[in-house]
Amino acid sequence: MAFSKSVQRLGVRALGHEAQVTDVRRLSASVVRVELHAARCAGVPFAPGCKIKVHVGDGEMRSYTPARIDPSVGEMDVVVFAQGDSAASRWVNGLQPGGTVRFLGPGSSVPAPQGHEPWAGFYGDETAIGLAEAIFAALPPGTPTLGAIETLAGETSAVSHLPLVAVPRGVDVGAGLAQHARTVALPEGPGVVWLSGEATSVLALREAWLERGVPRDRLRIKPYWSLRGKAHRKTLERTVLRQEHIA
Repeated sequence: MAFSKSVQRLGVRALGHEAQVTDVRRLSASVVRVELHAARCAGVPFAPGCKIKVHVGDGEMRSYTPARIDPSVGEMDVVVFAQGDSAASRWVNGLQPGGTVRFLGPGSSVPAPQGHEPWAGFYGDETAIGLAEAIFAALPPGTPTLGAIETLAGETSAVSHLPLVAVPRGVDVGAGLAQHARTVALPEGPGVVWLSGEATSVLALREAWLERGVPRDRLRIKPYWSLRGKAHRKTLERTVLRQEHIA
């Protein structure tokens, strides 16, 4: 494991991009927005919903979907959910303007809007805030939107900048999101719904939308994590979610 992390760390140094931290701002107690400037990325094509892999220290990498990208000057924002004593939490809590961040990418991750969706929906948790922002920014002006983000109790301010309902997390992760999906009024036409966040929550959301008659090919699914661990998420992606998931 130590050897693998060392190789990964060397790879980031040799092949990755270096970005300067220009601002660090808390959207809530556990959600942090980091503004970056990477001069070498100016002119690099970044599609909405793409991902970057960030070196968060000690050979650890984490994937993030940039919430905002200006490829003309190499600027981007990432939104980080910092909870507990994880490597990512320690990394983001230690960032200061003027510091540096190294990352790999961009890489494909989630399909972007095509520009002709009659309406768009988005459901996820704090880990999907950046993706939600990227997806909504890519929609044509005036596109009807709906959806919800699950947050820790008292941290609904993390999604106040998005056209989404904040659902406080209860005992069962994702239960409030599934309830919202089952009862929200739908606009006319074949809309597209993006589902992200915790894997079992994504499964419940997928079933809720299928029950409402939304075809599978109108669902864009990307589980970011699982309460049961990374192996569980990967297994779901290879099996149950294979038809809807684009890695």
